Amino acid sequence: FRLLKFIWDHASHDNIIAFGTVMIALFTLTLWWTTSKLWKAGDNQLRVVRDDFTATHRPWLKVEIHIGPRGSFYDEQRAMNIDLSFKVTNTGSSPAVHAQAVAYPLVGIRDRLAEQSRLCGRERDRPYSPHDTGTVIFPRDHWVFSSVYTFIGMGELTEKTKRLGGTIDLVIVGCVDYMFTFEDRKHHQTGFIYDVRCIRDGRGGLPLRISDGNIAASHVLFWPS
Repeated sequence: FRLLKFIWDHASHDNIIAFGTVMIALFTLTLWWTTSKLWKAGDNQLRVVRDDFTATHRPWLKVEIHIGPRGSFYDEQRAMNIDLSFKVTNTGSSPAVHAQAVAYPLVGIRDRLAEQSRLCGRERDRPYSPHDTGTVIFPRDHWVFSSVYTFIGMGELTEKTKRLGGTIDLVIVGCVDYMFTFEDRKHHQTGFIYDVRCIRDGRGGLPLRISDGNIAASHVLFWPS
């Protein structure tokens, strides 16, 4: 206060105006800084509340893979097929909507995670459409999706398995893609990677062989990778 009185008594009118202008500018800057801090703190608090609500109320999908009744078999064109069934369970607190299972049986891939990311990324990046198909899975409910996949011809299969002595390095990669009821147009996914093995001569966990031909469903095994 004494400093302000001294300036008022000894400063010229122009200097007082200049000093006042500087003080107003400093006050405005301080007010802006304080308001920004409060806004940021409020925004962070809102984000925490939103994330907590999402984690508590969102659907969570669990995927189990099973072999279908036809097992692994070759068709009339000598292409390899596998009959797959997926049980998708919602362990969350709200319905999952537009749920779709996508799976890709692949032979002899090197980087499974990269291949899964590439293939499922096509679903994740797909623009939303109100005409999208899919299934609604309610909390504590499940959905079973089954399909036969024709994925490789005998010529290509023989070529890919030469270095492995005729054994088939078969892996199932994919995901279940779905959305929330309270989060608009955003894809979420539960991914999976399974090695396909078989039971042969009373021993389990063996790789498939071309010479095995068709393999009954009871002799096909899946190992999470």
